[in-house]
Amino acid sequence: MSATFRAMWRIEHLVVCTLVLGALSCGGDGSTGPEPVASVTISVVGDTVLLPTQRTLLVAAPEDSHGRVLTGRTIEWSSSNPSVATIAQTGWVTAVGPGDVLLAAASEGKAATTHLLVRPVPVASVSITVQGATVIDDGTTRRLTATALDSVGDTLVGRTFTWSSSDIGWGSGTGRGSGCGTRSRSSSGSTGDCAASGTGASMAGSGG
Repeated sequence: MSATFRAMWRIEHLVVCTLVLGALSCGGDGSTGPEPVASVTISVVGDTVLLPTQRTLLVAAPEDSHGRVLTGRTIEWSSSNPSVATIAQTGWVTAVGPGDVLLAAASEGKAATTHLLVRPVPVASVSITVQGATVIDDGTTRRLTATALDSVGDTLVGRTFTWSSSDIGWGSGTGRGSGCGTRSRSSSGSTGDCAASGTGASMAGSGG
């Protein structure tokens, strides 16, 4: 075999290895497929504490065993409690109701989770309605109805109120003299007043 023929044979063999088997198959570990996903990381682009209807964005990054980000991989998102927050397959999270929720991203059998908290809409004010006249005789009662409101005046349900009176002797549970016949109440640090005429007591409440 001449030197020219041997050189041409080597070149042809190298071209076949490169085009058909790949460079690694000609002396490497034989791996020609894409790198498998070894782990997934999640980044939050926005707040992790939300109010109902607010949104935030999650970004998932599949990584190989060396921590290098792998592109072009499918991500599947899920929420542990859709009544607290939902997540679209684009990574956008929408808060629904108060509570804790785990949001998960999975790719090729590997997954990661992140925690979000949805808080109740804060009480901006309290409205008190007196059922009946605010001037009452001894032993007469009046029922007060308190309503928690948000910053735009919408009613907030499921809130706890704490009742108090500025003068127990004039208006605690039942009316004594001219005053309100029961206690007023409020929520989350806001105050609503029930003002009676004459010598009646002014009653308000505060609490969470």
